[in-house]
Amino acid sequence: MSSRTVTVLGLGWMGAAIANTMIREGHGVTVWNRILEKSATFAGRAEIAPTVLAAVESSDVIFVCVVNYEASDEMLQTPDVTAALSGKTLVQFSSGTPERAREAGQWARLHDVSYLDCTMSGVLCKSATISARSSTPDARRSLTPGVT
Repeated sequence: MSSRTVTVLGLGWMGAAIANTMIREGHGVTVWNRILEKSATFAGRAEIAPTVLAAVESSDVIFVCVVNYEASDEMLQTPDVTAALSGKTLVQFSSGTPERAREAGQWARLHDVSYLDCTMSGVLCKSATISARSSTPDARRSLTPGVT
């Protein structure tokens, strides 16, 4: 990937690994987590957004790493956040079924959001290897060659 700004929503072990990898690779990173203490561990290394909306507005590529699609929908499918996502790339790591991944992709297309549904492998929050399961063509191109 070329140097760019990215946002990571959710800083559990997956989100933290993605944020750490992006920082290490030299990207500008914004983070948000509902539990502020998890965001605080990125102080001085990433921008800490006070809200989901501020986090989404700060980057063109948004990584979502929350427990499931329902939690993701709750964060992203509000009028303001949905509008802020238009024209951006959303990379989804939330757990769920293939059907929910397809539904999320359909929602994204309806709102002019490039969408990538991914899995990740890594080691204890130190690095991340990202693999795309399904995507819109623009989303995959926007992350190449960093996504397999």
